Amino acid sequence: MTPRTFANETIVRLADVDGDGKLRLSALGRYLQNVAHDDMEDSGLTGAGTWVLRRVEIDVATVARFDEHVLLETTTVGVGPRWAERITTLSGAKGARVDARALWVFVDGLTGGPKPLPDVFHERFPVAEDKRRVSIKLRHPGPPPDVSSRPWVLRASDFDVMGHMNNAAYWEPVDDVLSTLGRPPVRRAELEYRAAIAPADDVAVAVQAGDGERPLGVWLAAGGDLRASAQVWCGATR
Repeated sequence: MTPRTFANETIVRLADVDGDGKLRLSALGRYLQNVAHDDMEDSGLTGAGTWVLRRVEIDVATVARFDEHVLLETTTVGVGPRWAERITTLSGAKGARVDARALWVFVDGLTGGPKPLPDVFHERFPVAEDKRRVSIKLRHPGPPPDVSSRPWVLRASDFDVMGHMNNAAYWEPVDDVLSTLGRPPVRRAELEYRAAIAPADDVAVAVQAGDGERPLGVWLAAGGDLRASAQVWCGATR
């Protein structure tokens, strides 16, 4: 059984980088989203339903930089009854290397509820039988009770055609926190999505600084309900 692999190319543009010329996590999130969508479109499966990101794990060996030509290659590596997991690799002409693993839930485009993967998905995105038990369980803890929070202002550009805050926009508060810390190099980052953020929500961001092996923690809440969380490990990368 040969898994399907899809690839596309892009260039790291000015809007994608921070003040040091390094690719932002929010821009990387957009790259990952775009190549996943393009893969589905190329397979002929757009319109059967839509996909909502549940979690993503990113490992950065060498960060991509401004004006670098990068190749993104993505492969579906596991499935569950209503979700699929894909691995995406970013490699750059100047040496960039990023590996990402993402879990996407298949949902009804009208109701927003999860729906079973269609038979044609399994035909076009084959995975080994032992890869059909991918867990959808989230792992991040909630924010500590004594952690401080501040409002996060939503923008019209944060929202997509589903009326929800776009997957990539959830990385914006993380990029903002990293900027206040002097833009330390990111070697690993995780983001877990619990519930959608809508345009009328009052969003607050809570932050816990990293300490030794404990990662930087960032939590997004609305109306007192946790909507998403990020964990970021900073350290030397190339």
